[in-house]
Amino acid sequence: MRVLMRRGTVGPDGSACEVGEVYDLPDAVARQWIMIGRAVVVSDDAPAPVVDVQHAEPPKRKRR
Repeated sequence: MRVLMRRGTVGPDGSACEVGEVYDLPDAVARQWIMIGRAVVVSDDAPAPVVDVQHAEPPKRKRR
C-alpha cells in the first residue's frame, strides 16, 4: 500500500522513513501506521516518487 509519511519513523526493514516521502509498504504495516497517524494513504494517481521497502533478511548467525 502506498503511503505518505507524516512523521519520521523506522521502516519495517530497519531503514528510516522520512517525513513527506511516499513509500510502498506491506499492507499490515501501512494500515497500522495510518491508524496511529504516522502516514496517510496516497492514491495511485499521485506523481510522487515511491520508495519500495522490503523486509530485511534474517541474520545468518544462530545463537547458541
